Amino acid sequence: MVEVVWQRVQALLPSGKRRGRPYTHDRRRIVEAIVHQRQTGCAWNALPSDFPPYQTVHTQLRSWQKSGLWSKVWEGLE
Repeated sequence: MVEVVWQRVQALLPSGKRRGRPYTHDRRRIVEAIVHQRQTGCAWNALPSDFPPYQTVHTQLRSWQKSGLWSKVWEGLE
């Protein structure tokens, strides 16, 4: 499931250089953390420590939700 979600996210992300501060965490690991949280239902602050900080993961998810990217990722998967 993670691979499918990552492929969809990656395809929808803008290509080219990002303006502003560079990412400090791999976006694939962020996707893995989001999928883990959705599958297990754990609290954000209970994400395993091998994932990026939960604040980073949750902020990225909210950004993708607001932009509509996250709904596009899940179209046809549910």
